[in-house]
Amino acid sequence: MASLGVLSVAGVLAEPWRMLRRGVLHIALMIGVLQGLFYPGATHVLVVLGPLAVKDEGLLFALVTILRLLVFICAFLPLVLATHPNALVAALEERGASPKVSYVVLATIQLIPLSRLARRRSSMPSGRERSQSAAKWWCDCGR
Repeated sequence: MASLGVLSVAGVLAEPWRMLRRGVLHIALMIGVLQGLFYPGATHVLVVLGPLAVKDEGLLFALVTILRLLVFICAFLPLVLATHPNALVAALEERGASPKVSYVVLATIQLIPLSRLARRRSSMPSGRERSQSAAKWWCDCGR
């Protein structure tokens, strides 16, 4: 909860909320399905789906795992979203961290926005082609 307060004060709450909805929801669903169906040693069956059985212990373990994942993400997001990477590296080196460790931290933090930018750029040409073909179809229909 404290990290959500920090993010709202910093004015960057919309970005992590979108990231949590997109990324963590898919991961949480996968963890829930896999652990619910295949948790080893589980005995209490909630639902039988043909040859598969959803087990109570597996779903409980999945819930604990998902909550731990959310805590980790909510603790890490303020660092990534509210701190400039160069300022973080400078502070690490001032505190005595080796330049190799600082470089690894910097490279990791800078990869996140680059992957989003690459994904956006790769989807733009296909969207442009769809809109041009739709415009061409619309113009041809009136003739």
